[in-house]
Amino acid sequence: MAANPSIQLGTDGNWAIKEDNLLAYKKDGTRFFNKQFDFTRGSLATFVDKDGLIKVSGVTSTELVTNGDFATDSDWTLGTGITISNGKANFTGNANTFLTQSGVVSSGKTYKATFTVSNYVSGAIDINLGGSTRQGNVSANGTYTFNISVSSGNILYFQEDFSNGFVGSITNVSVKEIQLDVPRIDFTNDTKGHLLLEPQSTNLITYSEDFSQSSWVKLGAGTGSVAVVTSNYAISPEGTKNASRLQCNLNGGSTTSDQSLIYDLDATNSTKTISVYMKSNNSQNQTIYFTNTFTGDSTDEALVTTQWQRFTFTHSTSNHTFSLGLRGGTGADDIADILIFAAQAEALSFPTSYIPTSGSTVTRNAEVCNNSGSAQDFNDSEGVLYCEIAALANYNLDRLISLSNGTTSNVVKIGFLSSATNYTIVSEVRSGAVLSAYMTYNFGAVTPTITKIAIKYKENDFALWVDGVERATDTNGSVPTVLNKLSFDRGDGAQDFEGKVKSVVVFKEALTDTQLTALTAQ
Repeated sequence: MAANPSIQLGTDGNWAIKEDNLLAYKKDGTRFFNKQFDFTRGSLATFVDKDGLIKVSGVTSTELVTNGDFATDSDWTLGTGITISNGKANFTGNANTFLTQSGVVSSGKTYKATFTVSNYVSGAIDINLGGSTRQGNVSANGTYTFNISVSSGNILYFQEDFSNGFVGSITNVSVKEIQLDVPRIDFTNDTKGHLLLEPQSTNLITYSEDFSQSSWVKLGAGTGSVAVVTSNYAISPEGTKNASRLQCNLNGGSTTSDQSLIYDLDATNSTKTISVYMKSNNSQNQTIYFTNTFTGDSTDEALVTTQWQRFTFTHSTSNHTFSLGLRGGTGADDIADILIFAAQAEALSFPTSYIPTSGSTVTRNAEVCNNSGSAQDFNDSEGVLYCEIAALANYNLDRLISLSNGTTSNVVKIGFLSSATNYTIVSEVRSGAVLSAYMTYNFGAVTPTITKIAIKYKENDFALWVDGVERATDTNGSVPTVLNKLSFDRGDGAQDFEGKVKSVVVFKEALTDTQLTALTAQ
């Protein structure tokens, strides 16, 4: 499997998905040619794989650490009081002491670093790649993962706490490069997978997995004590033992009782969406409150079951606080015992894929996917542009896929119209900057799942087909000229497509109604 798979297009075929690789073909007689898009993101991003696990996109298979399992007493430089034995590096509490290995990383690259702490007694340990900021402050047994960008240097450091040192052991040290410009095939609610293209977003919570940090306040009011968090308690949706346990007990308290885990965000008058993965830890469904502003009704409640689920809550308010736990008079439960993982807060009206943090806010950039094909791949006198796509949500932005000459003057495009209330598909054809056809179809307020859409273009013969039905036609207009580029935008690099893409196909001839019915039928 390629470490950096390309996104490719079939002009007479479909996407084919294998693991995180996206394949396709252009058919010319009996020969097949790959057609690639230019894809960029320039930041870390996650996706849900075919097994339902959260993964970081672009993690390479090459291990950069030598003797990361400490099978031998070699390859590492040991600071004062550090020894290697029984497959572990053992620390005895010498403050500010280093365990290092040179030549592991390179400046300007991003890495996934993993290690396991065992035999923990006291103190804390940090990891540092190159000259990056120390990360971790790890003070418990468990397996820990950090995504680190290196600004200088090539050394892997493990550093004991400046004041208290670290008494314990580490093993299973792994460092692998993360290639940032790798497309994501996401399987969220989709057994076959789809290309995921999202807008820029920032996780405003600085510790998305470590709920033991002081920024996460363990609140108790009324008759109850404070909420209790146990780190690295169970297997998370990442497939490793890094989910936390949250226990709350109101002890039969009144409506003023409160026991919860909270994270203060900001006091701006804005819309924010919070999200977190939760699962019951006692084999019973449990109702808790989950909110970024307490309104005291059922919208603040979440039914946590015995399966991992991602819960989200969106609200506009002047005082945002991520709150998770129990409140007297809210929900049916006075006791909660649940597992939690991957907390996120975004300044958006909908949730996007998980953005891990470990000490600071982190931003995932928007993805740009364009510039596939050439003039000989397309027919500017007639054809069909076909897509299987879904919107992430209804919001005020046009999101388009186009066949063009690199401008908006000669273009065939389809996508979703800007709207916070209605889910509207738009199709448009322009020739020499003159509008030839403009056709829309409104689904209403409910956002459908993957929708099959086709626009047929031919001189004085244009039609929009959605889910097996001809939704609109236009019989007066010219076709574009010099179509040579397929892009996930409106043709000139603006209004990038944001959403889920199952398939994109360009046909070099106008299909019949029978063919279009069969092509777009659900």
